[in-house]
Order: sequence, then C-alpha cells, then structure tokens
Amino acid sequence: MNIREFKAFFWSFVDGVGSQGSQLIITIMLARLLTPADFGVIGLISVVVYLSNVIGNGGLNNSLIRKAKVSADDFTSVFVFNITVGILLYAIIFFSSGFLAHFLKLPEAEVYLKVYALSIIFTSFEQIQRVTLTLDLNFRTQAKITLFSVIFSGVIALILAHSGFGVWALIIQTVVLSSVRCVIFWCVIRWKPTGQFKWPLLLEHLNFGYKLLLGNFVDVAYRYMFNLGIGKFYSVTDLGFYNQATKLTEVPSMTITSVVRRVNYPIISKLRHNNKCYFGNLINIASYIISVYLPVSLWLSFNSHDIILKLLGERWVGASLFLSILSLAFFVVPLSILFGNILS
Repeated sequence: MNIREFKAFFWSFVDGVGSQGSQLIITIMLARLLTPADFGVIGLISVVVYLSNVIGNGGLNNSLIRKAKVSADDFTSVFVFNITVGILLYAIIFFSSGFLAHFLKLPEAEVYLKVYALSIIFTSFEQIQRVTLTLDLNFRTQAKITLFSVIFSGVIALILAHSGFGVWALIIQTVVLSSVRCVIFWCVIRWKPTGQFKWPLLLEHLNFGYKLLLGNFVDVAYRYMFNLGIGKFYSVTDLGFYNQATKLTEVPSMTITSVVRRVNYPIISKLRHNNKCYFGNLINIASYIISVYLPVSLWLSFNSHDIILKLLGERWVGASLFLSILSLAFFVVPLSILFGNILS
C-alpha cells in the first residue's frame, strides 16, 4: 500500500469513526430525551427513504469510478439522471404518503413522510461531488464535510428534543444533515455540469449500474423488512429497541464497511489487471477486517445488557437482547462489502 492509498484509508477511517462516533453520542443523548416509540416511528418511515435513495443512485456512482476515462459528458449525464430520479421519487412519496401511512398503520406518518423524504432530493444533488473526491482519493475533505454536518444536525435535534418536539427532532435532524452536507459539497467542490447529457453514455452506466442497483435494493430491503415486520405486527416501541441496538452495532461495523466500500473499490479497480497486487490487496484488507472487528463484535455481544443500561438507561433495557444477537450478525457485513467490491 503506497502513501496515497494509506492516506485515503486513514481519512476514510477518520470519516467513519468521526461521523459514526458523533452520531452515536448524539443518539445516546437523544435516547435519554425521547422515547423508544419516537425512534420506532423513524425506523418505520425510514424504510421508504432508504429504498428510494438506493433507487436514486442506480449504481451509477460506482460505474463512474470504475470507468477508465471519465468525461464531462459522463458526469453531466449521471448528474441529470440522479436529480431527475430524486425529484421523481420524492413526488411519488409525497402523493402516496396517505396510502403509506395507512399501510404502516400510523396515521401521523403522512406528514412525517412528506418532510422526511426531502432528504432524497438533497442526497441526489451531492452524488457527483462525492464521486469526484473519491476518484482523487480525497477522503479528507469528505471527512470534514460529513463530520460538520453530523454535529450541526445533531445539535439542532438535541435542542428540538429538549424543547419537547418528540419525533420531529429526529425528522428535522435527517433533513438538516442532508441539506447542510449538500450545500457544503457544492460550495467546496464547485463542480458544474459543463458537459452535455448523452443517452448512449447514460445507458452505458445504467448497463453496469442496474446490477448494483438490484443487489443493493435486495440488501436494503432485506435489512429493513424487519423494521416493517416489527412495526406492523408488534409495536413502534419494540421497533425502537431494535433500531437502537442496530445503531449501536452499526458504529464499528459501518465504520469499517465505509472504509472498505469507498477506498478499496477505486484502488482494486485500478489493480484488476495485475493479479498479484489485486489478490494481495484483498487478502490484506480481509485480515485487517477480521483482526479489528471480531474482538469488538464479541465484546458487544457478551456485555450487551450492561452497555445498554449504562449508555441509554433502564427504559432501554429491552434492546439488550437485540444487541447481543446483532453484534455477531453484523460481523460479516464488512466482509460481504469486500466481496461485493470484487464482483463490481
């Protein structure tokens, strides 16, 4: 691993640890101000938004990173596609929010969805900026932007939660996070769509991207179908316990996963014609994942009750069983992302 790649891994790790760690601290503080039911409501309506974000990206970001020579026309074509699909998805959610609220058996979700889904539009506008930074292996800038956005939106959420806004604190947190991050990306990167939109180029990227889209869609649908099941057939309070345990588990898992997904993919894309370097890189990354995350996973599982009690308080003890199981299950996530990079 050369110095440039090491710096990329380092700053991506800082980004993951900083954003995930800050988000965890904020979540713990919010959990002491809000109820498990508040988090359960967010867990229920977030399913729609997460699936929409997967569709909105369409796997085209990875297609741009993978392509040997990317032109201004490539960026413009993908940018137009991203924002068009993002706005279209928001419109669909906006006008079907009543039906979705009825399906979720949560009448108030109609208004929640209309506001919460705004994050889809903001996310669609920042994709190209992320790609340009990733192609340059510039994860330092991404780390700073993400960390600031997480902390800023978290402070807003804490103020609202302390003022008695309940679930709205969590909804506004997500919208503020995506909007602030989007604005900063545009101010810092200053990329503009200087090329022309070309259908052949878009179809080229879609031909590669739709396969990733289907895979990511199945992955997200599988992960969040538990939210639907728990929320519909049990209660939003039970879903709140499940979601909180998931967030505690995701901090170490998603930190490592984000590093593997964002840094390793552009690196191995350049090494795919050099078998020795290619497989050597993959073996090194897999060994790092196992040596770092396995001890953490076991510690979370065996100490779940005490961790929940000390971090969240007695009213969250119901999340301890979820944490003990999920911490072991999430161990395979970083490895699965690595194998997904190989297939890509």
